[in-house]
Amino acid sequence: MQRPSKKVVGINAARTIFELCNFDEKNTADGWQCLSRYAYKVNDETGNFSKEPDHDTPWSHGSDAFQTFALSLKTEADTKKRAVKEQPKMNNMNMPRGWMTNI
Repeated sequence: MQRPSKKVVGINAARTIFELCNFDEKNTADGWQCLSRYAYKVNDETGNFSKEPDHDTPWSHGSDAFQTFALSLKTEADTKKRAVKEQPKMNNMNMPRGWMTNI
């Protein structure tokens, strides 16, 4: 998996799967701190939010880890597309593809 060119892609992926996740309150307390404090940079002069999150915080790495997890998930449709594309062609021969076939 390659990192997305824009951080917002990872943030949106995390937002998409968030409601599908179950979190153990006790064992994920540190992770919750990371996710709840992750924020965009603020321009000190204008007070405006930037387009990039503040990465110089203790909680940015935990939030990035959750984004990586979200980006690694594949939808059922993506999995089916890949399976169809990866089937090898064997000179137009119709050969059985058992579980031991490694071609």
